[in-house]
Amino acid sequence: MSKIKINIWVFLIYFFSVPAIYPQEERQVSSFNFELSIQNTCETSGHTQLFHKSVSFFLKDEIDSTYIYISKFLLTNDDKNLLDYAYYLQGRCAVKKKLLVQGKESFNNISDTFQFNQLKSLQLANIHLNQKEYEEALTYYKKWESKQLVENEDINTKEIYHNIGLCYLHLKNHSEAANYLFKERDLAKRDQDTLSIIYATMDIANLYYEQYLDSKAIPLFEEAYILSKKTSDIKIKESAALNMAVVEENQKNFKKSIQYRKEYEKWKDSIWNRDKIWELAKIEKKFTVAEKEKEIELQEKQIDIQNARQNLLFVGIISLLVVIGIIAFFLRHRIKKNKIITAQKDELSNLNEMKNKLFSIVSHDLRTPVNSIRNNNKLLKKALESNDNVQLSSKIEESIQVTDGVHLLLDKVLNWSLLESGQLFTNIEPFPLKPIIAQIIYNYQSIITSKNIQIYNNTPSNIIVLADIESIKVVLRNLLDNAIKYSKENSSIKFEVSVKEKGWCNLEVIDTGVGITEEKLQIITSDNNTKVDSQSSVSGFGLRLCKSLLLNNGGDLVIFSEEGKGTNITVILPVKKD
Repeated sequence: MSKIKINIWVFLIYFFSVPAIYPQEERQVSSFNFELSIQNTCETSGHTQLFHKSVSFFLKDEIDSTYIYISKFLLTNDDKNLLDYAYYLQGRCAVKKKLLVQGKESFNNISDTFQFNQLKSLQLANIHLNQKEYEEALTYYKKWESKQLVENEDINTKEIYHNIGLCYLHLKNHSEAANYLFKERDLAKRDQDTLSIIYATMDIANLYYEQYLDSKAIPLFEEAYILSKKTSDIKIKESAALNMAVVEENQKNFKKSIQYRKEYEKWKDSIWNRDKIWELAKIEKKFTVAEKEKEIELQEKQIDIQNARQNLLFVGIISLLVVIGIIAFFLRHRIKKNKIITAQKDELSNLNEMKNKLFSIVSHDLRTPVNSIRNNNKLLKKALESNDNVQLSSKIEESIQVTDGVHLLLDKVLNWSLLESGQLFTNIEPFPLKPIIAQIIYNYQSIITSKNIQIYNNTPSNIIVLADIESIKVVLRNLLDNAIKYSKENSSIKFEVSVKEKGWCNLEVIDTGVGITEEKLQIITSDNNTKVDSQSSVSGFGLRLCKSLLLNNGGDLVIFSEEGKGTNITVILPVKKD
């Protein structure tokens, strides 16, 4: 039987459209010496106002202003002493604005006598790499390599070796790719750069894995995963966990794969997408089906043994008793089958009901954001065609907010399905409440800042609750997300915690937003907390999920809201007794 496995390298490169594991734009070659030189040039170049302004904006990393002023300078001036610097600035700005063709044209206008031709070669190499012109990129990287100067310390050689290795990988020259990736790793070890060591190790492992050299690849994946535990970089932890999940899945170690995928999801702070959720569900389904098949096989063996024993008891009995015994046996056997069929039918009915509820909720809550994303995409296309950067930025921000909402909804659906199917693992343990609230607030800081909302975490440090920490995080995320969503700009949200009676504490999430109407509040607090009316404009699914999770942790949820004045949601949790 041939070996079939997911190619991690191809998955990461082509699915996310980035080289290796980390994006190209995050690994830029520095130009410290160039910046010093251009400042000195400004001091000795007289009163060329447009050029001086361009340099000032460039050093402040204000790309749009730099591009505008340097383009004006090139149209109105022909100072040969400044032209090479000006074309270099224009090229750098064009690349940062993703105008690769214009950037290439600007760099090619630089003369061969330019002091920083090495930087020019590297910029052209990076442009060709981003345009997937790998042979042309190698030509420029080789120019840099043949003229590399030891004293040019502002060049990050590790990154360049990484890019050369990437070019060779796309050209299917695995030996040369490995050569440069090992050079990158050696330099990282020399510099004691832990993050670069991990990235380089994963690069080499992916290279081996693509060639089906599992015996070399898997130890490197494990090494990178172990090293990632020693860093605080969330992105690298996420990548290392994902690699291990795919490796374990290819080896059919589904339990380990699920564990790594759950760890990967824990570190993942970007947008969830629907495909990842179904992928995890598919793996869990494979494991469940395999376990069920083993259980059925064992039951069938037990039935066969029982049948054989019963047949032996009938040997020697008169024909009448034999007939009676056979009839009794088949009747009993049929009854058992009927019971099994009835139980399986009930189980399938419950699963089907759960599926209908899930699709009803998803179709209800996804309809609006999906339509919004579709409309935004049309507007984005128009903005791109008209080169309207203001409209483009606005619609991209709206799309990000909508997809964030979809991500939270899918997270709710996953938790609800696990809770309803009895697969949600609950680990009740004591933990301080204040830092958990602080962490959730931090995760929403960008949205909080954009709406200028004041958050107050008035939680005593000595409050220790007894609950499952992951369930409480889900509850707090949902409550804070709702509070931000329905709060006006320049408003406030408070977290107030108090011990009302011995053994219990009340966590109040108080906002001054739009509040909830009495009609909607009745829908949300209805006892039938899994049924969704497709004609209703509100499902309250998030709050009902919060209540179910709290009940599962021995707590409760109480909602008080007044339309136009805000909402007060009280989370009741058991506390650790002294």
